[in-house]
Amino acid sequence: MGRVVTGRWVWGGMHRAGEGLIRVRTFVQVYPRSRGKRIMVRAPVIGRAAVFLFRMSLGLRRLAPQASGCLRWLCTSREWTNFTFHVTEHNLREMAEFVHLVTGAPRETARCYLDEGLADTGLRRHVAEVTAAVPFCAFADREARFGRRLGWYALARILKPRVVVESGVDKGLGTCLLAAALLRNEADGSPGKAYALDIEPGAGWLVRPPYSSAVEFRVGDSHATLRQMSEQIDLFVHDSDHSYQHEAGEYRIIQERLSDEAVVVSDNAHKSTALMDFAASVGRDYYFCPERPENEFYPAGGIGAVPMGKSRG
Repeated sequence: MGRVVTGRWVWGGMHRAGEGLIRVRTFVQVYPRSRGKRIMVRAPVIGRAAVFLFRMSLGLRRLAPQASGCLRWLCTSREWTNFTFHVTEHNLREMAEFVHLVTGAPRETARCYLDEGLADTGLRRHVAEVTAAVPFCAFADREARFGRRLGWYALARILKPRVVVESGVDKGLGTCLLAAALLRNEADGSPGKAYALDIEPGAGWLVRPPYSSAVEFRVGDSHATLRQMSEQIDLFVHDSDHSYQHEAGEYRIIQERLSDEAVVVSDNAHKSTALMDFAASVGRDYYFCPERPENEFYPAGGIGAVPMGKSRG
């Protein structure tokens, strides 16, 4: 905003341009150009108040979608923690690019697997039926909204891991999705198993047959449980305590147990730089994909990934 002469702001008086001097108008005449804004400049007190109200309207307009989204959420969801969302088409395209970069698989293949997980009617029916049958169904939604967990699914389908470790299970929505990928991999001739770690004995209540056949639960602190594991890990998903110290500790423990082509995932990579720092320490690239919910009331998160088979570019 303002008048520009030879790429520099001009507020009035004389200004050198090229070989000579040019005369410019006074500040009030040149900037701002609209009459209303010039009046505000001449009346500073009124102008400041008007600008304040204008800026407040900009902020409120930004908050309006969140407010309406919050109202929809209050009326249509029962969740009070670990919120789940459907993601936008834009986000699915971003996720396909993310999976492509992490694995090297064609973008079309990555998107195909994302759509496969999204369209899994058997898993959706399973989530609805199990949720309706549990005593605390008043605090969980029957509708399966996978969100960024679809990225886990696509990675598991492409990598065909023999061993998947998920630290932090909650109700087990992501665990079921991983199990669905492993069961399909098994049907394709590439069997695998998921180890689900959680400190709460009651976690993972969604994981029942047929999905429980691909999952083994281990209850306890994730650090202690990971130290006891001897299996070589092909896909690791951090979704437990998201404090930097705890997350970084998990990566230090599993580092020597990762296979050559393993992928390490942080489900809430927006929370800390632990995975990014781990990538730097082992000389590997770090990738991040944000989550963009259809409902705008919650800022959501994002997944990070480090492919161990690819040296830092």
